[in-house]
Amino acid sequence: MLPSNDVVHFSRIILKLLMQNSPAEVKIVALKVFEDMYRGDGNPIPSRQSFQIIQNLFKCKIIPSNPLQSTLAVSYCKLLKSSLLNLHNIDADQCSQQLFPEFFLKMLGYLNTPHNNIRYDTVANVACKSIEDIVEKCIPQQTIVEAVQLKKSGSADTPQILLNLLSALSATLTVEFRPQFPRILQLIQKFFAKLGRTSAILMQDVLVKVDQLYALNDQELTFSVEKTLSTAAKYMGVDAFMQILPLGKKANPRLWMFRLFHSHIANNSLKTYETTFYPKIEKLQSKVDRAVNTDNHKEATLMTQLINEIWTLMPDFFVFPMDLNEQTFGSFLQLWMHIFGTLPKRQNIVCRCIMRLIQTNQEYLQTEGGARIPDNTGNNSATTNFKRAIANYSPEMAHNALSLVSTHAETLLPALFTIYSSADKNTSLRTVVSDTITLIASVAPTNLVCTFFKRILIKILKGDDTQAMSEEDAKNHKLIMLDLAGALAPYIDASTATSFFSILKSMLVAFDRPIQKKSNKALMHMCSKNKNFIAAHGSETLDYLCTILSSCDPAAKKYRLATLKALVQGVPSESVVKNISHLLGEGLISSKEISSQARDNSVAFLEMLFRRVTFGDATIAVEDIPVTEELTVAACNFMKALVSGLGGMGHEMISATIDMISHLLRKYLEFFEPIAESIFNTVVLLLDFPNVGVVLSCIKFVKVCLSEFSSEFFEPHLATLIPSICKAIERHSNTLSKARFLFEKMLTVFDVELIENFTPENHKRLIRNVARESRRTARKKEQEKVERAKTTKSHSINVDGNLDLTAAAIKEEDSAMQDEDMEAIKSGKDEEVSISTNGKVVIGGKRKRDEVKLDDYNDDNGDDSDNEIADTKKPAAESIASTDFESRKRIRLSRDTPGSDELNLNDPHAKHYLEIKAKQKQRKDVFANVSMGKEFKSKRKNARGDMKRGKTDPYAYLPLDPMQ
Repeated sequence: MLPSNDVVHFSRIILKLLMQNSPAEVKIVALKVFEDMYRGDGNPIPSRQSFQIIQNLFKCKIIPSNPLQSTLAVSYCKLLKSSLLNLHNIDADQCSQQLFPEFFLKMLGYLNTPHNNIRYDTVANVACKSIEDIVEKCIPQQTIVEAVQLKKSGSADTPQILLNLLSALSATLTVEFRPQFPRILQLIQKFFAKLGRTSAILMQDVLVKVDQLYALNDQELTFSVEKTLSTAAKYMGVDAFMQILPLGKKANPRLWMFRLFHSHIANNSLKTYETTFYPKIEKLQSKVDRAVNTDNHKEATLMTQLINEIWTLMPDFFVFPMDLNEQTFGSFLQLWMHIFGTLPKRQNIVCRCIMRLIQTNQEYLQTEGGARIPDNTGNNSATTNFKRAIANYSPEMAHNALSLVSTHAETLLPALFTIYSSADKNTSLRTVVSDTITLIASVAPTNLVCTFFKRILIKILKGDDTQAMSEEDAKNHKLIMLDLAGALAPYIDASTATSFFSILKSMLVAFDRPIQKKSNKALMHMCSKNKNFIAAHGSETLDYLCTILSSCDPAAKKYRLATLKALVQGVPSESVVKNISHLLGEGLISSKEISSQARDNSVAFLEMLFRRVTFGDATIAVEDIPVTEELTVAACNFMKALVSGLGGMGHEMISATIDMISHLLRKYLEFFEPIAESIFNTVVLLLDFPNVGVVLSCIKFVKVCLSEFSSEFFEPHLATLIPSICKAIERHSNTLSKARFLFEKMLTVFDVELIENFTPENHKRLIRNVARESRRTARKKEQEKVERAKTTKSHSINVDGNLDLTAAAIKEEDSAMQDEDMEAIKSGKDEEVSISTNGKVVIGGKRKRDEVKLDDYNDDNGDDSDNEIADTKKPAAESIASTDFESRKRIRLSRDTPGSDELNLNDPHAKHYLEIKAKQKQRKDVFANVSMGKEFKSKRKNARGDMKRGKTDPYAYLPLDPMQ
């Protein structure tokens, strides 16, 4: 709000406060006032006065020797930066020519700090940030041009602002400044970004010093050094970068530099590799030969590693190359042909170059013009696995790259095929070459691919007539040709695919298992991706496969199922319905594989088959399908076809069929309502099947029906269902756990009396145990819920900080615990009281397994015997419970004031005492549950052994307490 003259006068007063020995607090306020003056919206300070103010500020000496001085130094650095930027907006020349160098040196002075001093580190960080902001805005282009001219003319010693600054910056890369090296390197990166290509001329000394920092072996510093070097290569260019830091020097071979080229530096210029890297291979190879001749094995090994790294670097340059054209591609094609003929160890490098070029450009065109390019982890990002920006890449460049590969495919395919044919024993090379041929075929003309494919078919039929082979070698050659033919099958036309299928027909039923497996794999590739073949010969192929399924080898099951899936999706529905029985059988056989992935694939195939037959489309969502009479009839017909095989198949197929029925009922029940009861009756009959796998599948089916069907549907079938389950338990002891779980589900729907009415007499004990366990579990959950609520209420703290715990609350809790103890004793379930077979009450003991007999569970009338025992011993039990309850009550109220009905709230240990008791109770419950679980498992294991030997009843091992 002040006029300009008053602002100047006011600033002089503040400067005096800064120059004098004023307290640090006063100086901080003065700097704050200056900062507000430069930041405010009022009258600006004239450039002349601002220049004088900044010069006077430079005279201030502020050392961050204590926290207050550190705060003052931070404010000082920020003020200098803001004042310089303000003056730069008014008079840029005066700012950059006269003030910026002094500011730069002033800030560099704050970088020479003691190690691990937080105050100095904070100031150094602010100083570096201030320099970065000034460098970005206050170095004019004319100054850069002048510095370059002086450097080129050999007059670098001539005083010049920028050269002086870079010299001072280079001087900071010494041991004295080591604590601040990461910040200095970050500042150097800003200079590289600002100077661009000219940094190759102006910052050579700085770059060499940064390279020397690798010798310090500091992991954190190494990361900063690598980032600085990659920034330098990015802005000055790889060619200039390699001239300053050459590879292969004996003193410093710089083998680590290739890590930067693989991860940080954008290798998007093929000319750079052709002129900078590839010529070094010959020079390094001469060094290797010389070192070998002089027995210098260390140098020979090092130079060989450099050669390998240069070769390995070549594929990186084919990711979005910016200078790819006919001439460049032609020169690399000549190099590749030379490698194919004379350097077999480098053939995989060439394949990776071609694959990288095709894959990246195809992904670029398929992902919205490079908007999302997957990286190595599979995540969609705007960069490739080299973290390379593709902003300057265009769809035209991608189309041009693919067209160049397509144009020269006629040269590449025969050369690669020769390598593939001769790589019978080199599996890794053969795989890479096969993938390369497949990618070239994906962009090459169809007629060229078909011509090349016929050459492969001749090899399959006649073998390799260019060399003599043994029978085993001829067989292996045929197998690898089948692999290649299957990989190329998606890219051939319909007529060539028909010829290929006619050759495969005999191989699909061959006695040689590997031949049959490879032929099925090739047919899978052709049916999965060649739409022309499916449209022309899909139905015929499906009919043929269904007729030969019985003679096919199980080893090819995975590929055969994938082939059938592709055919079912592509052929008309009539062909699928005609072969439905064969398709169901193949899917059910695969559902019993050991591999979980194979089982999942078979279930997915059968479900897709159902959707294809019923809805006509395997991809439509179920929610979008209305339940019509026509669809219901189709679904029921499919289910009838599935159920019809239950009578005449082996137990594995029957089990798989029942599992599939359960799966379909769970997901598509509304389409099977007309035949649901018939299906249920059919499956329940199989509970009497002698195979345990079938019985377990039936129990699983009943469980699904119990959750999906209504109780009205289920109730009429209980009379036949429950006895069948009990008989299955007697016949197969390992079905008991599944049956118990099923009965638990039944008890949530039906009353226990209703289930007991249909249960055989010798199995009623199981129903009672399950019912009692369910009630106990429900009661325990409810009790835990009440206890949590009670604990929250009883242990709450009132406003005065005392415990809000009254005698009434204690009595209520004790009363509930007493009722719980009595209930547990009456039902024979208390942990501290057990009843032995001789009728005596045992305190704190547990019955041994030999003492548990069937008489403990059932009496003559079939009543609950534990209630009877509890009634006969009621006085003793009540006495025990009363004694135990009184002792616990005395412990709880031991800290109360005698004669008082309330807890002594003045006792400082009350809250701590209650917390300890709660933790002890919780720990006791945990250990009790663990020990009871171990005993139950031991009893169960021993009883199962007795059952197998026919020594005991199936339920004799069940404890009196279901939770024991």
